[in-house]
Amino acid sequence: IFLDLLREKMQLGETLFFVRGISGSGKSISLQKISQDFKESGILPIYFKGDPILVTDEYFPFLNALSETLPFTVEYGLKEVVIDYGANIPKIGGTVTNILKIFSKRNETRVKIRDLSLTEKEQDIICKIQYLAEHNDLIFICDNLNYWDEKSIKLLYLLLCNIKGKY
Repeated sequence: IFLDLLREKMQLGETLFFVRGISGSGKSISLQKISQDFKESGILPIYFKGDPILVTDEYFPFLNALSETLPFTVEYGLKEVVIDYGANIPKIGGTVTNILKIFSKRNETRVKIRDLSLTEKEQDIICKIQYLAEHNDLIFICDNLNYWDEKSIKLLYLLLCNIKGKY
């Protein structure tokens, strides 16, 4: 029922939702279920989650979520290349060229978003999110915000403020 309500609100143009409740009420479990449901419907969820032990690690929610999400999407891209050129294995030069194109597209995106007000790490995070957004419908799921470091909160704010415009 909650997922249906969420989808209905999204169709009406709502883009930001908060789930709150006392500790142990099932918020994280519900968010994981929502994440899986979106994934099954063809929307790529990026699950940003704070960690009480790693709360001092700068950008941990972003770095952790992207490390779990990007290998899947890059692997999918590589599979497409291998399928396209599988019949021509002796002509490996074409395959290597296509693999390099996949990775160079991410670098091109990074150059496009060059923003001197952002650190290198922030630009790298935004570049990865942009790459995913160019190839997928995305939904951000942010969990345990109370265990996010200050820089991650600020980067999330920047992304949310600029999501429809710059980023």
